[in-house]
Amino acid sequence: MAPAVRPWRPGDESACRALLSEAAMATVHTAFLSSLTRELTFQLVVLTAALLFIFVGVPLARCALAAPLVGAALYAGVWLSHAQQAARASQGLHTAPRRGGCWVAELPGPLLGRPRVVGVIAVTQSLRAEDRAWVPRLAVARAYRRRGVASALLDRALAFCRDQGYVAADLVISEYHDAARRLFHEKGFSLRQVYHRPVLGSLVTVCLYQLCFEIRAGRLSADP
Repeated sequence: MAPAVRPWRPGDESACRALLSEAAMATVHTAFLSSLTRELTFQLVVLTAALLFIFVGVPLARCALAAPLVGAALYAGVWLSHAQQAARASQGLHTAPRRGGCWVAELPGPLLGRPRVVGVIAVTQSLRAEDRAWVPRLAVARAYRRRGVASALLDRALAFCRDQGYVAADLVISEYHDAARRLFHEKGFSLRQVYHRPVLGSLVTVCLYQLCFEIRAGRLSADP
């Protein structure tokens, strides 16, 4: 069953906030495991073990505890960073975006019950150029992914961009969202730039891809 896409309305805040929080926190484990393979993490474990042995007087055999201590601290830092990201993503749900809009996707609940909000997308005017749109958020409930929800939301947002006269729509996605990145490429988005954003200084960073969708002559186009 195809999802029904409609404009956001008051009363959707709770469902949208839950979707955005779930999307932001979904990559905590992946980011943590990625950070464990960095050379800087190993150096931090060695440094912690040396400090425990020299300054605290911990027996050398027990200095191996440095590894789980560093791992626990690292996981806590990654979790808190993602939690802050989730909080930022939920900001502005009560305000109308500049020259933009917000839409939700609905599907029937269990046993064809009351429609349930299973996805959300927003579009606003870019801060860098008035003729470019920015997609600050797109999230789909985990249980409803790969059912055409993100595709339907994206189609609605891009049609809005065309109607508003934008020449392009930009968004950023992380290295941990392979399925979403494939969808964007299928829709005609092209890579504009790649950069790294610190999560916990240089210890934990995330690779981000800025993607662009060009709009030409009142129609949607993937041509650069």
